[in-house]
Amino acid sequence: MYTLENVHVVLLEPQRNVRRVLKYELQEVGFRDVYDCDTVDEARALVEAEKPELLLLDLDSDQDGVCTLIRDIRYRRAGHDPFIVIIAVSWRPEREMVHDVMKSGVDDMITKPVSVDMLSRRVHNMIEKRKKFIATESYFGPDRRQRERLH
Repeated sequence: MYTLENVHVVLLEPQRNVRRVLKYELQEVGFRDVYDCDTVDEARALVEAEKPELLLLDLDSDQDGVCTLIRDIRYRRAGHDPFIVIIAVSWRPEREMVHDVMKSGVDDMITKPVSVDMLSRRVHNMIEKRKKFIATESYFGPDRRQRERLH
């Protein structure tokens, strides 16, 4: 059994009120060490300094910057652990955005608004049923290939 209270979390959310709500929800789920910020540069600095095990990253203000940060983490150009759990969040997850963030190596994507119950389920699912990682020249992250179905 794992405990969330010792897990370090970095929360990137540019809107102060939304950041406050998400931080509260993370604490309600059981996380105690939640480091919040409002820019990708601050998130990158926190990833380097705090060695988090979970990132919750907003895509709406700087999608390209967030995708670059995720790729940098996965390819060991940022942070200390390429296998860190990364969850992206967005108010409007359009098809192209979802495609781009999935290609960057994110573990999961959540649509806002985020409830405590939904966040708890997604985090526990990431811990208990995390997909194996694959590495190619153009992708490092969770294996999303479709498996052949048994009839």
